Amino acid sequence: MENNTHYAEEDTIDLRELFAVLKRRKKLIWSVAGLFTLLALVYVLVATPWWQVNTTLEIGKYIDTQTGKDIYLENGAGVAERLKVQYIDVYEHVKNRDSKIESISASKKNPQFISVSALGKDNQLALTEIKKVINDLQNKHKKIIDEIIAKKQSELDEIDRNIFQTEHYKMTDITEKINYLNKVELPAIDKKILTVESDLKKSSTQREEAVKNLSSLNNDASLAALRLAQIQGLEYKISENRLKLIDLNSQKQQIVTSKLPELKRDLEKLQKIDLVKLQEERKLIKLSMQPHNYENTKIVGSIITQDKPVKPKKKLIVMVAFITGLMLAIFLAFFLEFLQGMKEEDSE
Repeated sequence: MENNTHYAEEDTIDLRELFAVLKRRKKLIWSVAGLFTLLALVYVLVATPWWQVNTTLEIGKYIDTQTGKDIYLENGAGVAERLKVQYIDVYEHVKNRDSKIESISASKKNPQFISVSALGKDNQLALTEIKKVINDLQNKHKKIIDEIIAKKQSELDEIDRNIFQTEHYKMTDITEKINYLNKVELPAIDKKILTVESDLKKSSTQREEAVKNLSSLNNDASLAALRLAQIQGLEYKISENRLKLIDLNSQKQQIVTSKLPELKRDLEKLQKIDLVKLQEERKLIKLSMQPHNYENTKIVGSIITQDKPVKPKKKLIVMVAFITGLMLAIFLAFFLEFLQGMKEEDSE
């Protein structure tokens, strides 16, 4: 119990001694702290003020008419890194600048939104730096949009050529073939069939008459031989005409049941499928080229300027200087007190 009391007394004595040291050295302490504060005040009064301008940009985009989704022109994170290199890293070692881009970063939640911050010796200088970034990005993205539209125009021209080719060449060619078969080929075959049928009928009649007359020529061997030769010639002609008739009917049947239906199917396919598909594609591309489907990189909200300079932070600098000076002064006071104690011990 006595030991605890002794330790408590020693602690009390130590604290009293510490406060006594601070009291004895208070002029030094306040002088050093005041000096640091005064230097800080001088610095903030003479230091060049820097104004800050901030803005947020949304990367340009266009609408995919087939899916209805927004397609961004570039990846925001990649754009932010490229701009950092272009506007911050390249000028990192350039001194005595009146304005500069302070930071460029893509949003973590949505990388397509980019925050840009600039510093300048006045608001106008900082604003000029911000506008450089905006104009650079908008010009680059306008070129991308123009390239996309040019590509779509090329696709549209190709579709127009295909439509013209389909309407004026492919469909016309098939129509002409159908008309030729109906108006020329089939009538010509029908005419040949009639001619062959007529010849066949005529040859059959002649053969029948020759066969009837053959019986009256039994007594004349030479005439009978001639008549038999005539009958054989007529039978050969009848057989040949029958084969011609079969071939002509086969040709007609092939045209009526195969060629014409096939051509009509091809024509119908061109009219109702191919041409319709091309026209739908044309309509979609034409729709996708409308200006309202394209949006260049833009400022979200507005460019934010400050009413007061952001640098130097006067209150913070003075406060930090005062606290630093005070801590250093206290340390110096105890150090001087320590040196004085050492001298006193040496003199004894």
